[in-house]
Amino acid sequence: MQLDWWKTGDGERSLFYGLLVIHLLPLWLFTYLPTQDGPAHLYNARILSEWYSSDFPVFRDYLTLNERFDPTWFGHLILAGLMKLFSPAMSQKLFLTIYVVAFPVSIRYALGAVNNHARFLAVLGFPFIYNAVFHYGFFSFSMSLAVYCFFIGYWLRHVETLDWRKAAGLVLISVLLYFTHVISMALAYVSAAVISATWWIARIVTLQRANQLDRGSLGGTSWNLLVKPALTLLPALALLFLFLSDRESVMLPGPGFHDRLEDFVHLGVLYVFQVRERVLSDLWTIVFWALILWFIVDDWSRRKLQRHDVLLLLALVLTTVYFFAPDPVIVGESGTPGGAFTKERLNLFPFLILLFWLGTRQFSLARKRFVQIAGVTIALAFMVTHVLHYRTINRQLNEYLSAVEKVESGSTLLPLFASHRGLAKNGTPLTRKVDPFLHASNLAGAERPILVLVNYEANLGYFPVKYRLSRDPYIHIGEIESAPPKVNLLNYASATGGRIDYVLVWLGQKRNTESPEMRSVYNQLDREFRRIFVSKNGLAELYQHIPTAP
Repeated sequence: MQLDWWKTGDGERSLFYGLLVIHLLPLWLFTYLPTQDGPAHLYNARILSEWYSSDFPVFRDYLTLNERFDPTWFGHLILAGLMKLFSPAMSQKLFLTIYVVAFPVSIRYALGAVNNHARFLAVLGFPFIYNAVFHYGFFSFSMSLAVYCFFIGYWLRHVETLDWRKAAGLVLISVLLYFTHVISMALAYVSAAVISATWWIARIVTLQRANQLDRGSLGGTSWNLLVKPALTLLPALALLFLFLSDRESVMLPGPGFHDRLEDFVHLGVLYVFQVRERVLSDLWTIVFWALILWFIVDDWSRRKLQRHDVLLLLALVLTTVYFFAPDPVIVGESGTPGGAFTKERLNLFPFLILLFWLGTRQFSLARKRFVQIAGVTIALAFMVTHVLHYRTINRQLNEYLSAVEKVESGSTLLPLFASHRGLAKNGTPLTRKVDPFLHASNLAGAERPILVLVNYEANLGYFPVKYRLSRDPYIHIGEIESAPPKVNLLNYASATGGRIDYVLVWLGQKRNTESPEMRSVYNQLDREFRRIFVSKNGLAELYQHIPTAP
């Protein structure tokens, strides 16, 4: 009886949605989700939501709005809208809940597009949710992963039978890809081209072998598989050209081949905080590649190809892109490059496509059970690992923000760091990849009217909020995000008319006290600032500017 219940699909759905609920728990159990850039997105969305409020005049003294409706507005407007109804912290949790739900659901949708019985494979996608790129705080890109999977599933289902309703759906999904992230949009367009071109070639060869190829059949096939689908992609492509038309971009070589190979073999985007998490990512890749090779060998022995085997070709194309793509960066108005992390962003795409290809194969009940047990075990092991790190990092985030609580509303705050990664009891960094303290002060800035001078978005020029160049601290103070920082604190006021009311130093007394950069910081603080607060464990120090005597 229990086996019959499982075969009907009820068991698979129950397992999927049970895992989905479990993966929502970290968002709601912890006060802070430790990400690198996430606090900056929240902070700038709060600035947007309060831009015309009389309670936040300090924002407009240093910042201005981006007059162009760049794709980065999309996520910020959603967050800003949520803040009209909920607190900033609650708004971020709701926003990220959309992603955590949408990503596995989109994987399941794409699997269903290739085979109605393949949805059970979605359990293998759960470890992808809390990946390194997500913990870097690249929330729009993370959202774009879900949209990409929806796009692939929709293209596979409908590209050959497009009517105006289905075409409108493709236009909507491709525009949504543009507003979430242009890299995922570009890869979606490459994917669509590979699928449609391969199917077009196969159809032409079939017609030719059947002696049915003439001008009419060639034109009809080309219109249905190439021209009509391509037309649905033009609106988003036009938006992309407008975005890039007057942007200065630079193509950097990016990581070397060995680094890319190592991350590909170990699926490096899955381990986040410590290298030992690689054991779990290695276990996932062993299970995954074992399944892939099993079916490839089986198909090769039978000399049997299916139309959805185009996904193998697509995976090869995306793997080539991963290994050889440069690191494109967009240069901001202040000359600061933004973007990059291309290797990490591209790491997942070949594996997603190979997962969809697995959905085209026939699994015995025993093999299905193996996939589900392995997928659930690895997903839960990743969850436990993340939760343990979240708990430790949250303790230090509380200590860090205890210093920010002493900053008066309407003031400016400059956070400086000897390290962005926290400090374990044994003196080693809490994390090896992500910098959860780099923008942590933005969490307090989202709750109260404080101008946090470390605001990378405002320095780049393609986010909704920009620094006024005359007061941009990245120009006039120095390398404020470096650890240790290379800064000139004492000339900012005279050079810009701005002010530094408070300076927060994180781990200055615990690390790098011998570094010339930290010595310079403390020498400058001794001249014009006074220490007013030290956190419980001495990790955070808050300094207040001493007013100049008239």
